[in-house]
Parts: sequence; C-alpha cells; structure tokens
Amino acid sequence: MGSSEVVLGAVALAEAVPIPASTHPSHDEDSSHEDVSFFALTNNGLMVNDGPTKNACLRYEDLGELKLESVFPIFLRNDPLFPLRKQLGLRIDRTDKSCYYVLWYSPDDSVVQTIHDFLQEMKASETESR
Repeated sequence: MGSSEVVLGAVALAEAVPIPASTHPSHDEDSSHEDVSFFALTNNGLMVNDGPTKNACLRYEDLGELKLESVFPIFLRNDPLFPLRKQLGLRIDRTDKSCYYVLWYSPDDSVVQTIHDFLQEMKASETESR
C-alpha cells in the first residue's frame, strides 16, 4: 500500500475460512479469496494476503457498506453434532457496492465484531476528514 503504511492490527487466518463465491450468494464471483494467510488493518486501509503473489488492498476512502450477517451453520472441531451454530460473518463492500471480502473466523465471533467496529470508526473518520 505504501512505505508510510503502519499495521495497526492483523489476524492470522490459518484457522479462518474465506467464503468462496460459489457458496456465499452475496460474494461476487470474481472476488473469491482462497487460501488466505492474513487480514491486516493499517492506518490507510485494509489488506487481505493470500500468498506471496496475491494481495488485495482497499483504502478506507473506498470502503463502502459493512454488513454483519449470519452465514450458513457450521460444525466447529470441538462442538457436538447438535446444535448447529450460525457463524457471524462480515461482508465488506467497496463504495461502488461490489464485494471486497467476506470474513468469518471460526474460533470466535468477537474477532469479526471487533474488525467491524474498527472499520466503522475508520470509515467515519475518513468521512469527517473530507
């Protein structure tokens, strides 16, 4: 993103599972990120890295709507077979309303909620500075 970029927070996504476009109807087909390594929040934007050659960056000024939504029920490793638990997901759109990324993090929904709250604050401060 640039030499003045400062990473404010990052989530290693080894245990998180990106939702491929084919299984999540709100995720644009061309924005599917498989084998994601990390999700980083910086002073100017956010970045998803899926390996040494593929990075997807989004500046806060281009951040559109943020939607917390339940995604399909999943089984967690240590959960009993029933009941099923719906996973909290975060759909991150660009200002042109296209989907940038859908994040869900299996160990704990509070990670997704915290990222949502941080992005809401950054979006609000970006709007105020214009």
